[in-house]
Amino acid sequence: MDSRRTRRIINRATTLLVSLVVSLAVCEMVLQAISSDKYYVWRPGLKKEFKPRPGVLPGISGTKQFRINSFGLRGEPFSEDQQYRILAVGGSTTEGLYLDESETWPHLLQAELTASLGRKIWVGNIGRSGHNTRLHMLQVEKLLQQYPKIDAIVLLAGINDFLQRLYNDEDYRPLPPFGSLDAHSYQALVRTAFWVYPSHSHSALPLYKRTELEQRLRQAGFMMVQLVHKQELDGSNFERWRQYRLNATAVRTQLPDLSSALAEYSRNLTTIINLARNSGVRPILATQPTMWQPEMGEESRNSLWMGGVGRFMRSEGHEYYSIPALADGMRMYNAALMKVCRENEVECIDLASALPKDTTVFYDDCHFNESGSRKVAEIIATHFSGPEF
Repeated sequence: MDSRRTRRIINRATTLLVSLVVSLAVCEMVLQAISSDKYYVWRPGLKKEFKPRPGVLPGISGTKQFRINSFGLRGEPFSEDQQYRILAVGGSTTEGLYLDESETWPHLLQAELTASLGRKIWVGNIGRSGHNTRLHMLQVEKLLQQYPKIDAIVLLAGINDFLQRLYNDEDYRPLPPFGSLDAHSYQALVRTAFWVYPSHSHSALPLYKRTELEQRLRQAGFMMVQLVHKQELDGSNFERWRQYRLNATAVRTQLPDLSSALAEYSRNLTTIINLARNSGVRPILATQPTMWQPEMGEESRNSLWMGGVGRFMRSEGHEYYSIPALADGMRMYNAALMKVCRENEVECIDLASALPKDTTVFYDDCHFNESGSRKVAEIIATHFSGPEF
């Protein structure tokens, strides 16, 4: 190859590279100009339709609409006529993914309180599958500053903190106190707690992770995962996960040492309480109900799938904890929550003790079916109808 041809190739490659860099820079500038400075737990405007196959999820039937409003949550938009606002915070048992909007307990709570009290009550739902108190701290911190006046939060948490401890096994490490998190750890949590967040919120991350382009690509990746797993729209993933549990390589009957995890959980709950109170918001904590108990009927037992070690939702071949062990662990987490409530003089709703542990309430280990969601709303509504309301 002669030198002139080599120079032409180099010049063309250089021109192409410069054009690409300029195009990316222009694109980044445009995205930054139109980007939001808000935090959103869900992508605003997200829409999904679920239609679980009959029998897969006990107590769930028909087509379910999952809709996210312009504020990144399930529920009505904010309006000036709302006289009292409650923010429901939690994981999938608050989210209600396989429930229609009208069937979720936050929506039913809103309807019941509005009707019984003769006041316009708003209940917004920022629940999201897999989220635990590490992420709830960030959500409460950011969203109470961002939203119009919130009067109360109802936090339903515990199971994701517990299962994360089991999932990580010997690799579990407690999170340092919220106020002592280094910038990188804090901003890494922000990326998990929110689907959309301001670019200025992650300045300690590598340069490429601070761009609007990276955030858009990350969001597109979430959408692709949803498209790849279309079968989950009919609930077939639960059948797969139940089979994984049945094929466990071993069943652990003894829990690991939970002391450091319980200490972290209690510390996170206290932080959430303080964040709410510092914003003039009434914190209310609820214990985590599950179907786990030492003696279970066949129908209830066959609906279980949780409690694995490692990436047990991705493939079979993992160890699982026994149902009595899971029940004992959840009891300890609920006891820790009630202790935090007593020490901080915070209202506590003991859902775990108030609900039956069977398929009249749950379609699996912990998720509420249509009947269970109504029961949860009724119990919480009764609490809000007390003299302190």
